[in-house]
Amino acid sequence: MGRIDWRQYDVTAVFEAVVNAVVHRDYGRRASRVRLRSHSDRIELYSPGAPADGMCLEEVAYKQNARNPGIGSLKRRAVADEILARRGTMMDRRGAGVPAILEGSRRVSGRQAVYELFGDQLRLTIYAGDPAAGESA
Repeated sequence: MGRIDWRQYDVTAVFEAVVNAVVHRDYGRRASRVRLRSHSDRIELYSPGAPADGMCLEEVAYKQNARNPGIGSLKRRAVADEILARRGTMMDRRGAGVPAILEGSRRVSGRQAVYELFGDQLRLTIYAGDPAAGESA
């Protein structure tokens, strides 16, 4: 029989999460960095700063707010990379990232990704899928 691969995470959801963390972080906090922590059952992504312009966590999935529009416009430029071949750019449409994160992570793990304020940082937790019940890659 051969090897069977199971998706632990939705690649698009993780990619969007990293791009969003870089584009929307608070660059006024120079001592802080975007951090990704991998655990056996989840990925946690920390981005310096709360949501921009007083947006509350409950609104993150429904409202758009570009804290750093100049960086966002650079990420929409074409890139040449095998991972991004089907997309062509790091960022697709404005406002499409968070819904892609929520939908992709729910599809693979059956659990909602969670945004939380953790100190002065925004933390996104994406839960891993269960290989026993997982979706084949």
